[in-house]
Amino acid sequence: MCTIQAKDVEMNDNESGNPDFSLGDVDSEGGPFLIADAAVARKWGGLEEKWADYNRAWDVLKNNPDVLAGEIMIGDARAVVWDARGPGTASLFRKNADHLILGRFWINEQDDFVPAARDCLAVGIERAVVFGTIEVTSGVLAILWTPESGSCIESFIVPPDGRPAGEMGIESSSLLVEISPGTYRCLYDDFDREEWIFRRCHLLREG
Repeated sequence: MCTIQAKDVEMNDNESGNPDFSLGDVDSEGGPFLIADAAVARKWGGLEEKWADYNRAWDVLKNNPDVLAGEIMIGDARAVVWDARGPGTASLFRKNADHLILGRFWINEQDDFVPAARDCLAVGIERAVVFGTIEVTSGVLAILWTPESGSCIESFIVPPDGRPAGEMGIESSSLLVEISPGTYRCLYDDFDREEWIFRRCHLLREG
């Protein structure tokens, strides 16, 4: 099986049923993603200070081996880390105004991406496990591959490609997205179909 990025697949509103079907992709060469309010994520050290924050992210995974996700503090604010199970690309989708899904896919052919993504959005969350909560106050969500430094977030103005303006080790390893401020519960689940496999991180706005 292979992994395909949403940006590699031409889609339109009729195919997806949602004009915000894909919000962008974020890449990992192995290791978890950090998910947080952009104002919180910009304080993340990544590999700086002798890999201190990056090692803390791995400690979270070691303490939660069944979920490979959990909360992590950055100063006095909460963030979460979520592992996509190995190197690859995760695609971010807006299911509705209060529900985002970060999905990692294993598919056989590029043509399978659209039906796999539809399946990812359609399947309910009855099996999902809550692993954390984050507060988004800036109106911008940041997703960073954990070796990256949050200093790449130089502004809360989200460019068309969603990439932070600052220096990154890998250009596609970080993503900024405008979302409604609020408290978001973070949940994990995964599904193994005959045609494809997907692992999901849900962000559900409360209230």
